[in-house]
Amino acid sequence: MEETHKNEKSPPYTSDLSSGSSQSSLEQVPQESIPRQDGGFRAWSQVLGCWLLFMNTWLVPHRIPQCGDYTVLLHQKENAGCRNPGVVYPLMMRELFNKVGFGWAVRILAFVMLGGLSMSLLLLKPLTQAKRKRAILNSTSLRDAPYTIFIFAYAFMVAGVYVPYFFIQSYALDLSIDESMTFNVVSIMNAATFFGRFPYNYLADIYGGIAVLVPCCLATSIILFFWRFTHDLGGLIAISATFCFVTGGLVSLPAVTIANLTQDKSEYGTRMGIGYTVAAIGALLGNPIAGLARKNDSVDVLERWQGAWFVAGGALLVATALMIWARVLRAGIDMSIKI
Repeated sequence: MEETHKNEKSPPYTSDLSSGSSQSSLEQVPQESIPRQDGGFRAWSQVLGCWLLFMNTWLVPHRIPQCGDYTVLLHQKENAGCRNPGVVYPLMMRELFNKVGFGWAVRILAFVMLGGLSMSLLLLKPLTQAKRKRAILNSTSLRDAPYTIFIFAYAFMVAGVYVPYFFIQSYALDLSIDESMTFNVVSIMNAATFFGRFPYNYLADIYGGIAVLVPCCLATSIILFFWRFTHDLGGLIAISATFCFVTGGLVSLPAVTIANLTQDKSEYGTRMGIGYTVAAIGALLGNPIAGLARKNDSVDVLERWQGAWFVAGGALLVATALMIWARVLRAGIDMSIKI
């Protein structure tokens, strides 16, 4: 009987009624720490493969803002389609991990991506050669205050918005949610992002990118602050879906906004490169800082994770303020000017 009792899964919370109060405190039973593993060459091969994939594909959809009046509409269709694998891949990988192991699961994923990208190789045509050689780094772009402020806002936005994606599975496991269900939560998040793309891109076509990004960033920050109160599967699905629906425009609209902030369209590629390089710093630092903000010694799951959510929410608040500043510098309070 003792062995059976030890193998039973601990309940997510225990109730402390010693104070005599009718309210119970949510406290998780402490779990043994899992030793970190060094993946070595295999882990770094995965990193290199992802880097090569994004380096060669990320720029293609972001050339769309050079299409003039069709910018936002084309960008909307492109971003809507790119979220479909985010729904399918987590479910597919969960089944493959259990059936064929990690190694073959990753190989099968690579073959699937190769098949999809082969269609692009057959259908896409290269752009015409530029009439003049363009600089990889143009220092004059950084003298454009609205543009420079916006790309720093973009860095803070990226630093905060990807924290839930990175930690959602660990948070769900700490809440004693079934491990197989955590893959479903990731798919739900990507599906919600898919539906969130359409209204924001449509509104950006009317009011401009920053006018849509500002309320989205503010709403995302509020959601992150309230994430601290999520303590069960139903609440986690609800707040994750809401979060991803609201952030639907945060991924696609910065490229359009940079295009609107670029008067000389021949400099668009250079400005995109600078903008995404600065934003990459935010992506690199956001998750580690949020991870350090956790209280790993706390037995209360909600208290343990609240620092991560507050760091992410604070980053989005800074991004909101910087975007407002960039908007005012470029066009004042005249909302008829699209940026």
